Amino acid sequence: MKIGILLCGNRDLDSDELTTLTTLKLDLCSRMPEFITHLSWLESLDNNIQTGINHLLKLGLEHIIILPVMLVMSASKKEKIEEIMGSFFLNYNPNNIKLELASITEVDSNILLAAEKSILEAESTAINAVSRDQSTLILIGEGSDEPRINANAYKMCRMIWEGMGFAWGEACYLEDASPNLRSSLRRVSQIGYKRAIIFPYFLYGGSYISMIHEEIKIKREGPIDIDYIIAKPINAYREVVNSLERRIKEIIRHNGNMNCMECGYREQVLEETIEKSENEKHDHLPH
Repeated sequence: MKIGILLCGNRDLDSDELTTLTTLKLDLCSRMPEFITHLSWLESLDNNIQTGINHLLKLGLEHIIILPVMLVMSASKKEKIEEIMGSFFLNYNPNNIKLELASITEVDSNILLAAEKSILEAESTAINAVSRDQSTLILIGEGSDEPRINANAYKMCRMIWEGMGFAWGEACYLEDASPNLRSSLRRVSQIGYKRAIIFPYFLYGGSYISMIHEEIKIKREGPIDIDYIIAKPINAYREVVNSLERRIKEIIRHNGNMNCMECGYREQVLEETIEKSENEKHDHLPH
């Protein structure tokens, strides 16, 4: 059966998102050349998911996997994709064409590894040596009016904070949620740590990164001397492609597993380990 991968981005008006997704598409094509990969957008007039599906059907494909390239996806976006899929099944014979929706990334071991690489790289650029027990992590999410999406950023912050051994961790948001970056920077400056690692939990940077740099510039001009280091968004690291590849294989092999990254007995991805007593040992079977 011929298989097509339809990468789905948020919108086609953001040049940074276009560059990022085009690069991820090329990397995925070289990693999985047996599949035909196409890029479409959730919010677009001329290259949306429906036109992407039609394009792949014209190539004679019989199995299409829609792969949202997002760290989080709002309920409205998921509903929009499901509506398009529902409309598809009304117009095509499901016995001839298979259309499936892959999961989004959320908390994922590959994403954690990409975050670790970004933070290590940022630390390596510092002029002064500052230990992690004198450093705080500030993870910045986009922010949403959906608590589930904001909680996802906080969970990622907590896992990196504990896993990499920072003295403190803060999750904040650029819009639509509290706390915002400015209030987190103010709070961290009052605690007294020597360094703040600013980690943008985005796949795409663009205007968001400019906003972060502007806020850091304001804080650097203040009376308190803190070494602010801004890490890169995670799209710069191959682990993101690893995550996309895993999600595609889960669909093809029909072995999608529940997310064990939030379990107390999860695989320890980052370097710090937590010793468990005999009473805490589990009998979980591999999924």
